Amino acid sequence: MGKSSTNQKEMVDLLIADKPDELKKVINEIRQIVLEIDPLISEQVKWNSPSFYYTGEIVSSNAKEYPRDILVLNLIRGYALLIFPSGAKIKNHDDFLEGDYKDGRRMLTIKDYKTLIEKKPKLITAIKEWIAQIDK
Repeated sequence: MGKSSTNQKEMVDLLIADKPDELKKVINEIRQIVLEIDPLISEQVKWNSPSFYYTGEIVSSNAKEYPRDILVLNLIRGYALLIFPSGAKIKNHDDFLEGDYKDGRRMLTIKDYKTLIEKKPKLITAIKEWIAQIDK
């Protein structure tokens, strides 16, 4: 990918530096959860938001399908809105993911740390499922 993961981590750190402490706690926990799932997941700033992408080999595909983009954290509303650009390919166990958008994205709202901890097991399952479906 050509991006230094250290530089990207620093960019994410800078992006969230001015967020309220509770939100930073949520964001940093999400970062830890996602990055521990698979060594081929990395973080970056994309769409002016912290995001996570798959760094491993994939079969070439349409960039509009966001084949590497796993998750983007939208923080504009003061809480973490987790956007899965290609979330439609994840089984939506118990309506875990929100939305049914034509472009295939799905979302998960995390308004506080307690909610994140409650949803953590399903978040991990969803990301592992997303990775398992990559056309390598």
